[in-house]
Amino acid sequence: MSGNICSTKLVSSWSNGRPFTHGAMQITFYYPCASQLNVEVEIEQFMLEQLDYSRGIEYHIPAWNYPNNTTPRSYLFVETATITFTSNEIFVMTKLMWDHK
Repeated sequence: MSGNICSTKLVSSWSNGRPFTHGAMQITFYYPCASQLNVEVEIEQFMLEQLDYSRGIEYHIPAWNYPNNTTPRSYLFVETATITFTSNEIFVMTKLMWDHK
C-alpha cells in the first residue's frame, strides 16, 4: 500500500446489508488520521497512484466518514474511511483491476 494506508476492502453493502448506491471501498489506516485534511490527502494520493482515479470523477469521500462535522478539522482521529464510487461501472472495473494485483 502507500503512505498511511494499510489495507483496502471493496464493499457493496453496509454492515446491516443495505447496499451502497454504486459500491464502495473501505480504507484502513496504520495510524489514525488526525484531521479531515490528512484523510483526504492520503486517499487522493492512494487512488491516483493505484487506480489513476480522481476524486469527484470516479469516487467521493462522503462527509459521514467524519464523526462530527462541527469538530475542528484537526481533531478527528479517523481510523477507517469509506469512499463511494460514482457509478456501478467504475465499481465493477475497480473490482476487476483489484483482482489482478
